[in-house]
Amino acid sequence: MRDEIVIRGAEAGDPVAIRDIAWAAYARYVERMPIPPQPLSVDYARVVAAGDTWVFRRSGRLAGFVVLDARDTFWIENIAVDPAAQSRGLGGRLLAHAEQQATARGFDRVRLYTPAIAHENRAWYAHHGYVETDRRMDDGRDRVFLQKRLG
Repeated sequence: MRDEIVIRGAEAGDPVAIRDIAWAAYARYVERMPIPPQPLSVDYARVVAAGDTWVFRRSGRLAGFVVLDARDTFWIENIAVDPAAQSRGLGGRLLAHAEQQATARGFDRVRLYTPAIAHENRAWYAHHGYVETDRRMDDGRDRVFLQKRLG
């Protein structure tokens, strides 16, 4: 039987699991980067309390999340899926959810950035229609900025 995946707003009990997913998902980049990826130093309790963090469960446990920032521009601040649940389209579902949120709030594009060294991420985002708009040092990190225009 296939798991039903329900995306819901993050709750007060979710930050530890969100942090653990971030650590698991970003671990492969740690050795390739001069400083750790930013998602590894985030206070997820604060992020969840601020709102606009979405999660999903798979097999009874939290398996992925997306953090949005929709002030002046619609940003995907962070998106991650537990490596044990990757390659099943779940990240794509989170990405689609973020894009639906952007459209519902009147934005015509979604923006995000990823470490320049994370070529896997850039290829994945390109597969989902994101195009590179900039590449620069930002907060001491070499980042590639991408965006997708929404229909």
